[in-house]
Amino acid sequence: MSQIVIACLGSGEGVETDSDYKKMLTVGEMLAQRDCIVITGGGSGIGMEAPARGAQKRGGFTIGVTMLGRPSNRYIAETIDCNNNLMPLGAEQQYGLRLGHLLAASGFVMSSSTGFGTLTELSGVLNLNKKLWAKRQKPIAIICTDETVVAEWEKAIATICSIAKEPLDLSFLKITENPEAAATWVILKAVVIS
Repeated sequence: MSQIVIACLGSGEGVETDSDYKKMLTVGEMLAQRDCIVITGGGSGIGMEAPARGAQKRGGFTIGVTMLGRPSNRYIAETIDCNNNLMPLGAEQQYGLRLGHLLAASGFVMSSSTGFGTLTELSGVLNLNKKLWAKRQKPIAIICTDETVVAEWEKAIATICSIAKEPLDLSFLKITENPEAAATWVILKAVVIS
């Protein structure tokens, strides 16, 4: 059976009264209504708790990928614990496993409220769309607070591509203020996992 798995990315900070939290909550709801599985880093905040909470609210299935023995948030149905292996793994190896699980998704929705972990995930999406997924790129939508933040992210992506000195067809990327538009766009362009 084919399944669309969407990784939701963003800060582990933030609470339900934050506008970015509310936007990612809406994303989770929309993904669940379209029968997508929501996978996150399993933690708290805007990028992990909010979309899982939204998906659970609509009866969706959620997966949290944790590391260092940390528990998932209460809205996660299934936890993949990167610390629970047959052989002991260091923090760096667990981080790599966690990143790999998230990047295996069909597509991505990211909050513009980020930290270095989210930026690493974004770099992974950009790199793999260039080198590994070039024939069937995986979509990513970045949801911003307002038009000013949209412009900042557009400039940041252009700068990243310029620094990397690698031309990149960015048709797999959407930057928007609208969580509904972001979720719908990613679902329509998602790479179905068999």
